[in-house]
Amino acid sequence: MNSNKPRLSIIIPVLNEEEHLFTLLQHLYPHMSFPLQAEILVVDGGSSDNSKLEFDRYKGLHPEIRVDWIQSQTTGRAAQMNTGARWAKGEIFYFLHADSFPP
Repeated sequence: MNSNKPRLSIIIPVLNEEEHLFTLLQHLYPHMSFPLQAEILVVDGGSSDNSKLEFDRYKGLHPEIRVDWIQSQTTGRAAQMNTGARWAKGEIFYFLHADSFPP
C-alpha cells in the first residue's frame, strides 16, 4: 500500500458548527486505530459563523494531521457529502456529523 494514500477518509459536512468542530477534531485523532493512514475532510456548506476559524485553530495546533477544509459550491448536506467524496483519496469513506463523537 502507498503510504501517501490514506486508507480512511473521514468526511464531515458542516454549516455553522463552530460550537462542535474543534472539539470533534480534537476527539478524532487520538481515537483512530491508524491515524497516519487517515485524512479528515471538512466540507463547508456556506457557514456564516467561526467554523473556519475553529478549523484553522485545530490545523495550526496539529500540522502533522492530514486535515483539509473544502468549500462546497452548493449547500445542503447531501451536496457537501458528495463534494467530500469527490475530494477523498481513501479506500473507505466515513461520513460523520460535526456533533457526533464516535468511539
